[in-house]
Amino acid sequence: MKTGVKDFTSRILYPVPTDLKQRHSMLTADGIAFVRESIQKNYHTGWRSKDKYSDAAFANDLAAHLHRRIQTDRKTVVPWLNSIKPLEDAYVLEVGCGTGSSTVAFAEQGAVVTGLDIDEGALTVARDRCNAHEVTADILHGNIDGFEFPQPYDFVIFFACVEHMTHEERLNALRSVWQQMKKGAILVVVETPNRLWWLDDHTSVMPFYNWLPHELAYRYSRFSNRENFRENFLDDRCEKMEHFIRQGRGASFHEFDLAIGPNLEVISGLREYQGWRYSIRRSRRDRAFHKLLRSIRPDMHSAWFEPYLDIAIRKN
Repeated sequence: MKTGVKDFTSRILYPVPTDLKQRHSMLTADGIAFVRESIQKNYHTGWRSKDKYSDAAFANDLAAHLHRRIQTDRKTVVPWLNSIKPLEDAYVLEVGCGTGSSTVAFAEQGAVVTGLDIDEGALTVARDRCNAHEVTADILHGNIDGFEFPQPYDFVIFFACVEHMTHEERLNALRSVWQQMKKGAILVVVETPNRLWWLDDHTSVMPFYNWLPHELAYRYSRFSNRENFRENFLDDRCEKMEHFIRQGRGASFHEFDLAIGPNLEVISGLREYQGWRYSIRRSRRDRAFHKLLRSIRPDMHSAWFEPYLDIAIRKN
């Protein structure tokens, strides 16, 4: 699809709600330049440095962190969460705040946001982004495993981070936050690739990849077409296993059953909220596969069987 047509289709399918438009903190040209410089200086370093990408791939990644992610968060994630519980005046703990796109999107709505991440470079960008957008958020460096809540939160949001944790970290993190969450608080998982889905379009861009055990997936990564991925894991001894896992491995309901318990109160899924807007974009093959997964576990919420886990769970 041509870029212009794609952008037009996106505006029709996912228009920015009117009440959000009034709260957007639009950046000036100087603000955009400031955030871009911060991303390039603090985030695109080490294995993410510019020389690890082709020019086109680097430009794409920079654009995603500079403006594309915050636009998507404003159009999809923020309206979805507002439909569950208004973000205004809500206390939000964002686990995996990264470079702060979603942090700004939540703060724009009047949420009291605490952003937590282990990536110090990304956190520097997050602080710079908040300053550029003139919003306030408490940006902290640390691991959610062992993090003590300084206050009760209305939302605890694992934003595109569960897939970057080891299995033990996932279980410990989910168990820890659930124990500390107040009654009625909402645990949200956003943009975590579903281990059960047939295609991994997050890490390897290969079918059936998330079904493979770590050792086999590590060795098989050499067949991936994704830049700055396949070249990193060519040794058969799997000496970079932890780095490999942190590139992104799918999750599923199994971790939640183990860490929190089965029969959780799933109150919403993003795809369910989007309704027909998402359905018309789903291929016949994906519809059939989703139907198959649901038929195997009809007792579970459909959000557990989407390509990505975008799911909200209320603590009773």
